[in-house]
Amino acid sequence: MSTPTTIFIDTSIFDESAYNLNSASFKAFRSLVATKNLKLLMPDPTAREIRRHIRERSHAAVKSIEDAARRAPFLRQLHDWPLNKTNKNSLIYHLQDHVEKELSDFYAIFEIIELDYNGINMNEIMNWYDWKQAPFSNRKN
Repeated sequence: MSTPTTIFIDTSIFDESAYNLNSASFKAFRSLVATKNLKLLMPDPTAREIRRHIRERSHAAVKSIEDAARRAPFLRQLHDWPLNKTNKNSLIYHLQDHVEKELSDFYAIFEIIELDYNGINMNEIMNWYDWKQAPFSNRKN
C-alpha cells in the first residue's frame, strides 16, 4: 500500500478536538506523519475558517469565565482567577495567540501548500450558483 504524499485536514477535525493539539489523537498523528515529509493543502477559505473558529472559541471561553464569576462571585477572590490580572480583551487575544502558536507548531511538521484564488474562473463558479449545481445545491455531484 502506498503512502499519500499530500493531505488535507478539514476544519471539522480541529473543531472536534476543540483545538487541543496536544491531545492523544493529535500526538499520535504527529508521530505518525513526522517522518513522512507530507504536504498539507491549505485552501484560503479553510485557513480563514480555522482562524475564525479560534477567535470565536476564545470569545466563548472568556464569556464562560465571566458567566461563572457572575454565578459564583467568590471566584473573583481567587488569586489566580484569569480576569483578576488582565481584562477581557487581553485574555481573548492571549487565548487566540496560544492556540495559533500551537497550530503553527503542528503545521511545522508539514510542507504547507497554500491554495489561493489564482486560476479560479469566477464566472464559471457563479454559473454553478445560478444553475444550483454542487456545491450550491442540496445534492453532491
